[in-house]
Amino acid sequence: MLGPADDISGAVLLLQRFVREEGFETPDDAIAANARKMTGIEACGLFVAEDRDAAIGVATVSLEFGIEYGWSAEMGDLYVVPEWRGRGLSGAIIAEIEAFLKARGACGYQTAILSISRVLPSHAAARRRRCSVGVTGTARVWALRAVT
Repeated sequence: MLGPADDISGAVLLLQRFVREEGFETPDDAIAANARKMTGIEACGLFVAEDRDAAIGVATVSLEFGIEYGWSAEMGDLYVVPEWRGRGLSGAIIAEIEAFLKARGACGYQTAILSISRVLPSHAAARRRRCSVGVTGTARVWALRAVT
């Protein structure tokens, strides 16, 4: 997990790439500023996977506290560069996120699978990770997973 003193430039570039590929219009400078802010917020995590000092995967997670379940989270972003997909990198990043959440007492987390072209493979991957999966729209699948 990256902290306020770390170089987050590789993570920012991947987040910007992810946002563009998904068709969002968030400006690059807003992504960079918000990623920097995340590193200083105790309830947030910015995770990056590297190979020879090059960023190859990135993920973000944010905790929230609710009256019914206490701490839970949303994994807002998970992106792996295409040439590293299918090698277990997403699973390794998710394992780090789950350890982060468990250490903070979170009961679980959710994420949205946004690309309709990847719904079926992502749905299968979510099922393999023992997630509860439900469709909430034509192009969105929610995956819920307990971490305790």
